[in-house]
Amino acid sequence: MGAGKDAGVVTPREGGLMAQNVKVSLVVGHTSLSPGAWAVEPVGMYEYKFNTALAEHLSTMLGPEFETTIYFRDNMTIREAYHYISLWKPDMSMELHFNAATDPNAYGTETLCAPRSAAFAGVIQEAMCKGLGRDKGNRGVKTLIAPEERGFSSVYSLKCPNILIEPFFGSNTRDCELMLKNLERFCVCLVDGVKYYLTLS
Repeated sequence: MGAGKDAGVVTPREGGLMAQNVKVSLVVGHTSLSPGAWAVEPVGMYEYKFNTALAEHLSTMLGPEFETTIYFRDNMTIREAYHYISLWKPDMSMELHFNAATDPNAYGTETLCAPRSAAFAGVIQEAMCKGLGRDKGNRGVKTLIAPEERGFSSVYSLKCPNILIEPFFGSNTRDCELMLKNLERFCVCLVDGVKYYLTLS
């Protein structure tokens, strides 16, 4: 997975895109100056760098049947970033993060959403857990209802199905190992989840 980008610039996938393609926005959480949580070894990087690479890989894997755009929040507020995303009118959107805690034993996978995106969140939550091979640690879908809740501004900013994913805890060594060991399968399952959701909607 590569990690090149221009800060604050919308980066579309290259290639022939047809008008009927499903439009997916991938939002990289945090910014280069405020890069989010640090993941311990073997990941050994901040959220921003990890999820820039993840977004680029997912964009490639979604393939030509999807019109995928990667958005960055550099040099703007969350509200401003989602304003630009809304102008593109995506059919679905995912903001990419990973979790962290002061307790190094905290672990698991969760998805944040507004109530209207619960169905999409449920599909992607199960897809992530399948991709990581979790037999425990499925923290489920967290439906946000209060403005002070973490992630509220992001998940309520679009009319389309819109979620915030946190596949693993960067503060937990075993979770980091699990993510890297299963990274390719995780991406495959995530893409399959997107495709499966389209059969339901």
